Amino acid sequence: MISVYKIKPYFQKSLMPILNALHKKKITANQITVFAIVFSFVLAVLFWYADSYHFFFLCLPIGLLIRMALNALDGMMARLYNQTSKKGELLNEVGDILSDFILFIPLLKFQPESTYLIVLFIGLSIIN
Repeated sequence: MISVYKIKPYFQKSLMPILNALHKKKITANQITVFAIVFSFVLAVLFWYADSYHFFFLCLPIGLLIRMALNALDGMMARLYNQTSKKGELLNEVGDILSDFILFIPLLKFQPESTYLIVLFIGLSIIN
């Protein structure tokens, strides 16, 4: 059975050319993390308006794949190019929580009758 943990090394290996290009452009792990947070906000706005512009629904899975790649890239950049720091760790953790939170908010618009369940889901995801 294929699991995410078996696929992860191949996914990271496929990101190496991007990682090297970012490093050559002097982009840091923390800059990638901040970009991932901003990207999540943009993705959440697109998701919010997807009922009016149906193309935005297609942007969600593509955007989540890009966000996953950005999350992998910031960690790889920090480890491979010795950019680890306490500030970076905190930024990464808070950024992940904030990004998840903002991406789940549009669910309230699309499923208003499940508000309590969605709020519970968001709360549990933050705790997790």
